[in-house]
Amino acid sequence: MTQIQDVLKQLDIFIKKYYKNQLIKGLLLLIGVFIFSLCLISGLEYFGKFNKLIRFLLFASFISINGFIILNFCLIPLLKLIRLRKGISSIEASRIIGSFFPEISDKLTNLLQLNNDLGKDDSSNYILLEASIIQKISKINIFSFNQAIDYSKTKKYLKLIFPVLFLFIFLIIYTPTLFTQGSLRIIE
Repeated sequence: MTQIQDVLKQLDIFIKKYYKNQLIKGLLLLIGVFIFSLCLISGLEYFGKFNKLIRFLLFASFISINGFIILNFCLIPLLKLIRLRKGISSIEASRIIGSFFPEISDKLTNLLQLNNDLGKDDSSNYILLEASIIQKISKINIFSFNQAIDYSKTKKYLKLIFPVLFLFIFLIIYTPTLFTQGSLRIIE
């Protein structure tokens, strides 16, 4: 049954691509939030000249927010991508694919369930299960699961980063002391 192996291989490729997309989103989010929070906290300290407690709270909030994003949106998808942490199952992946290709939604999930049953069943139903699997594979093989990952949705994160990046560059060019003095006081 190499046909079922091909479907399972396509699912595995889809799952890897899914986590790569999650990782890209996380990195873009991290870049945007890091730059914005750096500008905000440095600017607040530059103009506010706060005491040690407020500076500590600003620094702790900066570390907490960026650490949260690194952990939840970068590190976890990376660990799932390299399979050091359990990711989505084939059934969950089939549901994601089914939301993109509604015409195969139930067929793919049913195929995976039949394949699981095929491994457990040693009775006369084996031939019937195998025939049902082959029939479903013929309807599913015309689809490429990779198309269910839409990188164009990830591009919207770039639209969020550009204004923050332009603000950062503007502030560095016109008021570089905002970062040098404000950031140094927070670090102290």
